[in-house]
Amino acid sequence: MGEIPMPGGWSMSAMWMPMCGQSWLGAALTFVGMWTWMMAAMMLPLWTPAWRRFLSRYRSPTVHAFLAAHRSPISCWGAAARTALLTGVCYLLSWAAAGAIVFALGNALAANLPHVPMLARFVPLLSAGLTIIAGAVQFTPWKMTQIACCRYDHACESPSVVAPVAACKRGGRAALRDGYCCGNLMAVLLVAGVMNLPAMAGLTAAMSIERLAPADGRAAYGIGAIVSSIGVYMAARAILTL
Repeated sequence: MGEIPMPGGWSMSAMWMPMCGQSWLGAALTFVGMWTWMMAAMMLPLWTPAWRRFLSRYRSPTVHAFLAAHRSPISCWGAAARTALLTGVCYLLSWAAAGAIVFALGNALAANLPHVPMLARFVPLLSAGLTIIAGAVQFTPWKMTQIACCRYDHACESPSVVAPVAACKRGGRAALRDGYCCGNLMAVLLVAGVMNLPAMAGLTAAMSIERLAPADGRAAYGIGAIVSSIGVYMAARAILTL
């Protein structure tokens, strides 16, 4: 993927603009497709413990009794598989919708920044400031609350989740909750480059560590310190190039 030179000596990925002969819609669909695959690779592994709890609950006598009472034509495991699939699909569709919004914003910046040189020169410094803020969020009680909500979330709270609508709602709520939890780290990925593989791997590791580590906050604080330090380094470089 090429890059678009910007005033101030930096460049923006060409993925935000249609390629030669490509329509705006085609560029948007390409980006959303890549974004959704990226989210699947980054986020779904974090839900493995929840999926295991979810499937194990379908072995309980309560769920068997529920299905028998409603004369369900499908087996318990069939219901579990269907619900898990619908939840996962709606989870990824929610992230795809977020990707469409991200592309629209990125496309607007890529199209307009070349025409505003004064603003474009300050983008590296603004990106550094955003990275510092993202790191600082890791130290807030709000962030601790969001991590706790994601860590202790259950994939199945009652037998009623076999309903397709309930499964889709659960997938959407899970995506929203994950967005709250990792939104600050996702902002860092956008600054580093959406398709920057080292940044993507680092972000995935950071999200896994902060959720799986003991709930004393030290892991989140450590991640915050690293991210803030990177932001300070970026700010120093940006100031030197102004």
